[in-house]
Amino acid sequence: MILSGLRTILIGIVALGTFAALAGLLVGAAAGWSGLRGASGGLLLVGSLVFVAGAVSGMRYPSKRVRERRLEGADRPGRAGGDASAAGLLVGAGIVLVVLGIVLDPETSL
Repeated sequence: MILSGLRTILIGIVALGTFAALAGLLVGAAAGWSGLRGASGGLLLVGSLVFVAGAVSGMRYPSKRVRERRLEGADRPGRAGGDASAAGLLVGAGIVLVVLGIVLDPETSL
């Protein structure tokens, strides 16, 4: 079950990275950039957006749970874990895509 979940996460990150790289290639070709530069730009852009989405969703849900507890007077333990897990996955996927974008960029030296 854990391997199945990891495989699903990996497939999602690869699909998102492929989409970002292809979109970056198209925009880069229109702008006259090299293929690696365009793919790197796409990965950096999408990776940073995914990272920010994960960070915002991670900050949003704890305050939402506090507000719900105040209104209802009850705690819902079943909902808290999924929100934090999704935020963590988005932040992790964003970091992976940004690092791939940095590695692919021909103008950076590692």
